[in-house]
Amino acid sequence: MAPQCGLPASSARDESSNGVKVVGHIEATDESEILRHDLYDRKHVNRWGAGRVTLMGDAAHPTTPTLGQGAGMAVEDAVILAKELALASNLSDYPSVDNALRAYERERIPRTADIINESWEISRLIMWKNFPRCSIRDLFLRLTPNKV
Repeated sequence: MAPQCGLPASSARDESSNGVKVVGHIEATDESEILRHDLYDRKHVNRWGAGRVTLMGDAAHPTTPTLGQGAGMAVEDAVILAKELALASNLSDYPSVDNALRAYERERIPRTADIINESWEISRLIMWKNFPRCSIRDLFLRLTPNKV
C-alpha cells in the first residue's frame, strides 16, 4: 500500500506546479523510514580505453546527479561513438577502429569533464552547513526565476 501524503492526487498535482513545500512531510516521517543513499564520485580521467576497447556512459564519466545530465551524456556518447565507428567502417584495417575510438574520446572527454566539475561544484554548494553561507545561497535561490 502506498504511503499517504495527506493531499488528494489532484490537489498535489495542482500544487506541484507551484512548488509544493515538502519539508512538513519530511519532518513528519519517522527517521527509520528514510532511506539514505550516499553519493560516490571520482574525478574525470583523460583516457577511457586502449586499443579496440573504450568506455561510455557512467563507466567512462560518472557524475553526481545534481545537474541531471547522466543519461544525456550517455546518449551523446552513443551518437559520437556511432559517428566515429561509421567513419572507420569505410576502412578495413584494425588501426582505423582504434583511431575511431580515440577520436571519440578526444571529442567527449573535455565536455564530460566540464559537466562533472560543474555538477561537483553545485553539489558542494547544496551541501553547505555554515548558516551565513546557507542564508546567502538560499537568498540567491529564492531570487532565481522559476523558468528560464
